[in-house]
Amino acid sequence: MERRCYGCCSPWRFPAPSHRAGPCCVRSSRAWLRRRPEAPRKPPAVPTITRGACRRPAQKTGESRRREMSARQPRGAALAPPNASMPGAARAPGYAQSRPEQVSAGKARFSARTTGSGFVAAPFAGRRSFDFRTAFLAILSLVLGLALSGCQRSEPVSGERSGAEIDLVAQPEALVDVPQKYRPKFRWWWPTDEVEHDELVEELHAAKDAGFGGVELSMTRNPVQWGSTAYRHAVKAVLTEANEIGMGVDITLGPAWPISSAAVNDETKGLSSQDLVYGYIDVIGPMIYSGAIPEPSDNIFLFKRLASVSAAQFANPLDPGIPNPVNLENLGTDLPNPLPVNLAEASMIDLSDKVGADGKLQWTVPAGRWRLFGFWSRPTVQRTHGDIISLIPALLQANLPFDPGDIGGLQGNMVVDHFGRAGIDATLDDFDQRVFGGDMTPLWKKNGGFVFEDSLELSHTQPISIGFLDICVCSARFWTPEFIAEFQKRRGYDLRPLLPLVFAAYDLPGGDGARLRRDYYNTLSELFIDNHLKPIADWAGRYGLRSRTQAYHIVGQEVTRASAGAQHPDGESLAFGDSGAKIPPGAADTEKIFGEYRKIVSGAHISGAKELSLEAGAITGGNGYNATAADYKIIADRAFAAGITTMVVQGIAYRKYQDAYQLFSWPGWDAWITVFSESWNQVFPQMKKWPTLAGYLGRGNAVLQQGQPAVDLTVLGRPTVLIPLTAGTPVDGFLQPQGYSWDSIDDQSLAGLPDAAAGRVLPEGPAYKAVVVDRVKSISGVAAQRLLSFARAGVPVVVIGAVPAAGMGYKDVAAEDAQVAQAFEGLAALDRFSRIDDPAQLPETLRALGVMPALRVPEPTHLVAQHRRLPNGDLWFVYNNSADTVDTPVGFSGRGRPTRIDLWTGAAEALAEYREEDGVVTLPLRLPPGGTMVLSFNPRAAKRLHVFSTDAALARFEGGTLRLRDTSSGERKATLSDGREVRVTLPDLPPPLQVTGNWQLVAHTVSPAGDDTVSMPLPALKDWRNIPGLTNSAGTGIYTTEVDVPADWLTAGRGVLLDPGTVGGMMEVFINGQPAYTPTLPEPPRPITALLHPGINDIRVEVATTLLNRMIGQLKEGDLRYALFAARTAQPYGLIGPVRLIPYAEAQIGEQR
Repeated sequence: MERRCYGCCSPWRFPAPSHRAGPCCVRSSRAWLRRRPEAPRKPPAVPTITRGACRRPAQKTGESRRREMSARQPRGAALAPPNASMPGAARAPGYAQSRPEQVSAGKARFSARTTGSGFVAAPFAGRRSFDFRTAFLAILSLVLGLALSGCQRSEPVSGERSGAEIDLVAQPEALVDVPQKYRPKFRWWWPTDEVEHDELVEELHAAKDAGFGGVELSMTRNPVQWGSTAYRHAVKAVLTEANEIGMGVDITLGPAWPISSAAVNDETKGLSSQDLVYGYIDVIGPMIYSGAIPEPSDNIFLFKRLASVSAAQFANPLDPGIPNPVNLENLGTDLPNPLPVNLAEASMIDLSDKVGADGKLQWTVPAGRWRLFGFWSRPTVQRTHGDIISLIPALLQANLPFDPGDIGGLQGNMVVDHFGRAGIDATLDDFDQRVFGGDMTPLWKKNGGFVFEDSLELSHTQPISIGFLDICVCSARFWTPEFIAEFQKRRGYDLRPLLPLVFAAYDLPGGDGARLRRDYYNTLSELFIDNHLKPIADWAGRYGLRSRTQAYHIVGQEVTRASAGAQHPDGESLAFGDSGAKIPPGAADTEKIFGEYRKIVSGAHISGAKELSLEAGAITGGNGYNATAADYKIIADRAFAAGITTMVVQGIAYRKYQDAYQLFSWPGWDAWITVFSESWNQVFPQMKKWPTLAGYLGRGNAVLQQGQPAVDLTVLGRPTVLIPLTAGTPVDGFLQPQGYSWDSIDDQSLAGLPDAAAGRVLPEGPAYKAVVVDRVKSISGVAAQRLLSFARAGVPVVVIGAVPAAGMGYKDVAAEDAQVAQAFEGLAALDRFSRIDDPAQLPETLRALGVMPALRVPEPTHLVAQHRRLPNGDLWFVYNNSADTVDTPVGFSGRGRPTRIDLWTGAAEALAEYREEDGVVTLPLRLPPGGTMVLSFNPRAAKRLHVFSTDAALARFEGGTLRLRDTSSGERKATLSDGREVRVTLPDLPPPLQVTGNWQLVAHTVSPAGDDTVSMPLPALKDWRNIPGLTNSAGTGIYTTEVDVPADWLTAGRGVLLDPGTVGGMMEVFINGQPAYTPTLPEPPRPITALLHPGINDIRVEVATTLLNRMIGQLKEGDLRYALFAARTAQPYGLIGPVRLIPYAEAQIGEQR
């Protein structure tokens, strides 16, 4: 009996050994199995297609998706409730209760069916008779899945998102179609758990249609609803759809940041974030003290647990001083406290064993004046931080908790202890039950995304505390109940008698209190990595997920060390000071931006993590509704040049929500009330033009994730804490213009590096060729010995300034100082060591030691580059961080024929002008300000006749010929790789043709009143602000015209470039119906010869604008709901031009033999 494949309708006979099932066949069969049992038994409708060939299903419209979602998974009915271990309707304290409709919906009976895709839930109405056809199709689904081999997939399931690895050396054209795994992600803000599943699916598809490969879920408004039953159902709806359409789903751990959980809310258990605080009294002996242990003066209403009791005498008993409450070290500097109280080191004693069962201290006080300390551990009572904006809606909306993060909210869950294991274990157990376990597990495993930990903006108990910089006017230190025992194990001495020195208010006469505080901070960093980062990564792996973390904002913590400890470190353009186009290439702030990125990237280079992501696009200062393609591109380009490898764009916002303080409801929920841009949704005109820019970002991601990073050297210098208010270091200013690349490293990371090999540090990773010590006053003994071992292995070591004379730890000061001295004495005797006084001497010193930059520039430039080593060649990403065009020959470490990869299109073009010598390929580089170039070098590529040098604008290959091109006429000469010199004369060229007049504009505008279309002729191109009827409009403008191209412009040896001029918005260009100008923003003119024909040619330019001008227009038209935009300035909109066709001439100068 003849049957047909339910996916592609190809006829086949059971068992059909010749039918090669494609993934669309499998998906259709699975989809049929998932339908409700009551539905008619018929295969899904599909277009008629050729037998044996699979075709992509017809594109669903938004309305059809909503209908399908409603029919397939009614809200609250088709989604399985939590398993038996889940909290269900009666949830644990700290989480919101389910809404009535969800509770009632949960009463329906469910049946979990297992298919090749995992678990799929569907309601059933009672027992049904055995159905042979259903059983047969279930078996068929499995068989077809195993037989998968025949058809080209157009919409891969998410479990296969990783796809085949690409090789951009052997196949530089592999990025024409960007693999899904490399595409950028969108951060996706949800306000509460009151989100409609249909809308979520619609927004997920909008992100995919915009060219994105995944989303990152984040809840920003109601922290107690994260993990609720409704939230779980919503996440399940998204995961189910994402797995069908090949989208990755990442999820922020807990609502907003830092991580919080109801499981740590009990203050008596010590599972939430903890402070160490103290109280003191002065006593004079001899006497017997019998009484209470001193308490902190601000401990009202806070639970506390005694950590230790100690006492000490003053170094100067007559003038002990007053403790300074400001912890200056929190600024990440090595400035000493100007007003420390110096204690007598020999007098410091631990009295913890003299505390009785009643909590009273019994102590026989020796003669003299003593300060008695009581040290207490207590919760910081910090609740989930969220956004500071949430304070405003909380005042106006009764259903939202009043939860100002830094001073401790009243309803949100407490922030987990980030340094102890018990707190994170309890939190992850809680998350297991709420969001990840049960029927969610197979969905997560199939998707394979990330769990994400947002900013570690931990705050102390005291009211003046800024989580962003962790500056506090307080006497508090972060703590965990097991800290004293962990300190003893890791540092080798008892901290209890010395606890006063943990606080900057106290010191020793010689300043050695700073060494103890360094031990404290090192221990804190280790506990953060061992008890927080690693457990989360291990836990995520159980669900087939990976972990990425923004491992900074913790006082005293070295960012590079923490980033190296993260499975996948994450950064952010906001914290690192990058506000996009507001900071043009070459601006002074760019050095600071690169320096901050470098701290994260260096950690990844040490650990070997290839995916290090960036929260990109959070631009501050009243920037809502005006973000342009230029903003995102310049942020991404700087990040790529610094070594970031994955872009996570801020962000899309759930559309169908409105805060009480957001007076305007259109264009949808604004998650940040314009403080940060941008809350994208489907209304934004530019959303439809994102695919081109998303493709650019995805190709950049792909390039930077290839191979191993190659970095010239690493620098041990100033602390790698995050200091967003500082500029680059002097070393930066001397290394970068000479082409050197470098990482930053902290003392702990340096001390932990393995032995050097083959004259390289981390030879299988960044392969540092040298280590620079930049004006460091102290260094750990272990790190100093590492430097000595590197130099003995042939790695140059350069010290700038005085040689470090002291160690960093407190345990045995004299022994460690001697260890440091011995190491540098040994270094001084080696020819691989050099000491200089001035950072300006560093490039010359490195060259004298044989350390050449992998990027060779004939004169100082502002090129910033990333180099990737592959087994079969090299990849380079180059960025011009300058306000001037770079036009100079540049040498690249590598061998073989160079190929340029266009990040806008993925097109690969073999370069025809280059010279290879001694492992360096030199070629002419011309980059405009902010311009980028990606180069692939393949030493195995066939040798071809090419150009060594030419005075023409371009040498290029065309088939088997070698040609010169220029936009001006006259004689051109070239030196070829076979030694010949050739000369050609390019014919006279007409001037560029400006396309003026006869433009027709059709503007599809958007506004709160609804969409509209305005059509008009344009005698001349203008900014929309100067066009009556469009002055206050926003939308998409479609410009069309005809241009008469003379036949002699297109004859042999002639061609045309397109220059669209000034454009206000994201752009696409079509010539005679074919896409022509790929960039969404203007770049140097591009060739369009192949799309033109002699005579009349059609030109269509589509420009999508931001929404800012419409928001301003609403206010101008009297809509006071938009008063927030009163001070905003309208942007240029539309095609402003001039649009020009630029003729060029070519001549053949050689032919391959």
